[in-house]
Amino acid sequence: MSVPGPASHPLGSPYRMRVVAVSRGDAEVYAFFAHHYDYWTSRLELDRSAWECVGSIAQLAYAEGFLRTCDLMKLFICDLMKLFISDPRLEKMNRMFFQRKVKLFEDQALLGNNSWNGWKELAVLRTVDETEGIKSFYLEPTERASLAAYLPGQSVTVKLADGAIQRWSISDWTSRDKPQYYRISIKRGIASSKWMPNSLSLCRPTGSFTLDWKPLFPLRQIYISAGIGILLIVTMLKAHLSHKVLKQTPPVWIHVAHNKADFPFEIQKTICGRIFFTSPRSGMDLLMHDYHEVGRPTASFFKDLIESSYFMDPMQIRPVQIPGCESICYICGPPSFEKDIRCILKASGVSDQNIRSEVFSNSGVPVANDENGPISNSEQNLQPNLRDATVRFTKSGKSAAWTCKEDCSILELAEKTGLMPEYRCRAGVCGSCVATLGSGKVCGQGQRGDGTLLLCTAKPATGEVSIEIILEQANQLQQKRKRQL
Repeated sequence: MSVPGPASHPLGSPYRMRVVAVSRGDAEVYAFFAHHYDYWTSRLELDRSAWECVGSIAQLAYAEGFLRTCDLMKLFICDLMKLFISDPRLEKMNRMFFQRKVKLFEDQALLGNNSWNGWKELAVLRTVDETEGIKSFYLEPTERASLAAYLPGQSVTVKLADGAIQRWSISDWTSRDKPQYYRISIKRGIASSKWMPNSLSLCRPTGSFTLDWKPLFPLRQIYISAGIGILLIVTMLKAHLSHKVLKQTPPVWIHVAHNKADFPFEIQKTICGRIFFTSPRSGMDLLMHDYHEVGRPTASFFKDLIESSYFMDPMQIRPVQIPGCESICYICGPPSFEKDIRCILKASGVSDQNIRSEVFSNSGVPVANDENGPISNSEQNLQPNLRDATVRFTKSGKSAAWTCKEDCSILELAEKTGLMPEYRCRAGVCGSCVATLGSGKVCGQGQRGDGTLLLCTAKPATGEVSIEIILEQANQLQQKRKRQL
């Protein structure tokens, strides 16, 4: 479907432009040339005066600081696309394209919906034994309030009754816009699994290991899990199969477990993946019923999977053959499992940018991970016998006294000093609070080998430490806008 008008409209040309629906908070802004208005209002039989200019696009863009030059090339806002979709004269292919764009905008609008800063108290609704060794906790707000929307794969930071802070992935998917509850799943036997208060405090969901539903025409998704990583991957699978765009391309799921005893009870009812048992129990675990193969997936297994092409029909016109290596792979499991599978996938032709992963410790807690593998190290967790220290924040010129009595992280110390470092999880997982170590030494899981550290888990290891942190620009911009209002 084409729009009549001049053959080209380079930026900077004298054509008049108008802005639609800019008063909806964080809504996207789209620009139209005047002749587009004439064409569409005529074709859709709409009142031309209803689409009046609400202000200078330059003034609006630069006052808020969110519109780049390339944004001027966007033609439609979500509500307008919905109007086009309802027009019966729209061709099927174009309708499908607009539907996918609308879905993308709706997904983006949900980010941060009902979010909060700091800690929020949630009540333990109920507990469920997922396996003989895993217990799930269902959490809901203590007040009549909605939970923040989250992306499948994200985690929450939890403050326990004794003040300790832990981080667990959200292990279920109920809704993309209004989640009914958060579920976290914990291995039995660790200290946290013994705690069972009526309520606890959580930070908002964060994390970068998430299902990517931004592409208009997503590639095949391959989900690979081991151990307790199954709960996070199944969360992604549930979201995948309920998403209008993603479900157009069937997912591939591969899981490794010891036997059926380590397989969550709810998932046993509907096994839809390729299941490997490393230690099947004779007479109890049935081949081709409870599992498909013995052992672990081999390099040849993945080579056959990756080298085989697959078909997708994004516009429902004609299936298109896609090379198997053009797949998005998600890995979730113990560090050694993640490392081995990543190497096999790369050797099979999958590019680094198409491999995403999350690793778990033996306790089932997500471990910070970068290109070189897990960051945590048992030697880094040892706290030296240090009574007090002076921490200097070089960029701001401020200093703060740290004492073993308070035993706070450098992030907490910075906040007490009035600084606002960037952070999300406060558990050493997301990497948002990375800073540069200028002098001295730090200890804890936040110490990294490249001269940087994670403020939320690092503590001083010498009497004097200097650190360069990046102030939270988002908070400063928000405060500036409040002053302007």
